[in-house]
Amino acid sequence: MELLKDNALVLSRKYYNESNILVTLFTKTYGKISCISYRGRVSKKKELYALTPTSYIYTEIEKNGSKTSLVDYRLLKNVDTSKSIGKVELCLYIVYVLDKILEYNQEEKELYERIEKIYDYIEEVDEKKVESLEYVYKFISRFLKRILIDLGIYFEGNFKETRNIEDKVCEYEGYINTYFNIDLDYRKIITRRVYK
Repeated sequence: MELLKDNALVLSRKYYNESNILVTLFTKTYGKISCISYRGRVSKKKELYALTPTSYIYTEIEKNGSKTSLVDYRLLKNVDTSKSIGKVELCLYIVYVLDKILEYNQEEKELYERIEKIYDYIEEVDEKKVESLEYVYKFISRFLKRILIDLGIYFEGNFKETRNIEDKVCEYEGYINTYFNIDLDYRKIITRRVYK
């Protein structure tokens, strides 16, 4: 049995029967890991909300063969949902993409650190800026391009020159979808259509 202690970004959370929670984490040292929080749904622990996607948490994961259990965790930081729906959407989009493209148990320390910096940037950016649909598309476009570069699958010749930023987002998502055989679609996360 091994005890893994690390910081992690919560990618997803699914209820697993009446009392357990299946959590997918992107850890700094161990990469993407799925683990079960036994009795997590009935826990009296005050920080149960720390297992919400987009949260950064400190984790202690018990690994016993192929089984992994989340034995302890605490919230380090999360997006302030009371201030800006735009910031929440951007963070949700990031974890949505990472959950789909990351391989399990593959260290991605540089990517993890880059995502931390992106979260810090999102936290600092003006709320009014994030409410602009054009800004959201530019952010997503740059994020996807950076992901393509980090994964070593960005080649300038594979993409058309386009001035429409939403088309660029669709083109990057389409390329990633084809490459990984997945179904990224920013419209599942970025649902706002009317901006002031």
